[in-house]
Amino acid sequence: MLWYTENAIRALRPKFLLQENVRALVNKINVDDFKEWQKVCQDCGYTNYWTIMNAKDFGVPQNRERVFMLSVRNDLNLPTYRFPKPFRLDKAIVDILEEDVNESYFLKPESVLKFFEANEKPEDAGIHYLVTDHKLSDVEIANVRGAEKS
Repeated sequence: MLWYTENAIRALRPKFLLQENVRALVNKINVDDFKEWQKVCQDCGYTNYWTIMNAKDFGVPQNRERVFMLSVRNDLNLPTYRFPKPFRLDKAIVDILEEDVNESYFLKPESVLKFFEANEKPEDAGIHYLVTDHKLSDVEIANVRGAEKS
């Protein structure tokens, strides 16, 4: 998809392009393609600024590294862009999770089983699927985990 956007960039000439991608974009397998894309943007008249940012460094309790690239059209004559500096995370995931979650957000047992059948054998992954009519308490969960280890 990325390579098709070159035509749109040349036709529309937006002032800015903000792009986000997975961390693997800059690993040794993909970095040449990333450099080629940067060159395309430069040839279209943009200056590129890129960095790797982690959500946990910007107030989100999630370890999620992403590559961000901001391309600025050269004729705007703007000063050099600086990405924001990381700041201390003051929340944990428990601080933002809802206590009561609508059951429509839960996976149906048959969907979970189909996933396992298509992707791996549950017994090989050490995954145990349990159907219950009630929510397990922390003690019940600990007992199940303790039984798995014996």
